[in-house]
Order: sequence, then C-alpha cells, then structure tokens
Amino acid sequence: MIVKVDLEVLKKEDLTPDDYVFLWGLFYKINLDSIEIYPNFVPLEEKGFIKIGDDDYILSNQGRNLFEPQGIDAKFLEFWTSYPIRTPTGRGLRDSSSDTKQAGVCKAKYEKILKKNPNIHKSVMKGLTEYLKV
Repeated sequence: MIVKVDLEVLKKEDLTPDDYVFLWGLFYKINLDSIEIYPNFVPLEEKGFIKIGDDDYILSNQGRNLFEPQGIDAKFLEFWTSYPIRTPTGRGLRDSSSDTKQAGVCKAKYEKILKKNPNIHKSVMKGLTEYLKV
C-alpha cells in the first residue's frame, strides 16, 4: 500500500503525517489497525475533518476534499495529466505542460462541457482509463 503525502497540504491544513494517513484510510475505507499511527482525533474534529461517533469516525466533506479533485481547474488537470502525451507510434497528442496554448484551448472546451454537465467528469475519466487499457 502506497500513500503519497503532499507536504504542502500538511502545512496548509496543519496536519501531522499520522493525521493525514488516518484520513486517507477513512476516505478509501482501508482498515489501518495493523500499522501504528497516532492521529490527533480531537483536533481533527475541531478542524472539521471528522465527526467522532460512538464507535467510529465519520469523514466530513472537508476531509473528503483532501483526496478528491475540486473545481474545474482540478478536473481539467486530472484529465490533462491522464491523457497520453504520445501514441504508441510516437505521434504527439498533447503538450507536456498544462500552461501552453494547446492546453488553454483544450481547457476552454473541457470547461464548456463540464458547465453543461458537471457530473460528466467521472464518466470521462472512466472512459479514458478504459481506452488507455486497450
């Protein structure tokens, strides 16, 4: 199991690595009882990341937002970085940077699509993933 931790997120949200791994486990519904982590439960609840129940912890929307891409910019970036740069034959499909003119044109089109149907992003990403398997 690999957990990638963005240190900027830890700093911005005032989280310890143990806090982050605990929230990650809640988000992905992974039982982390087999490893030693020591999250700060009360501060996590005070900051709005979790709700402490009688026998469990419930991840709040704020906690989920740590792991879900937010907004059109994040969704476009997820799409852009998932799309291949080259075909198997070497033909270029897209620029490597998301700050180019080509990316700007693509982003404008993607934003237009998302504004018409905000929930289509998951379907697009699922389709792209399946397409790339072929």
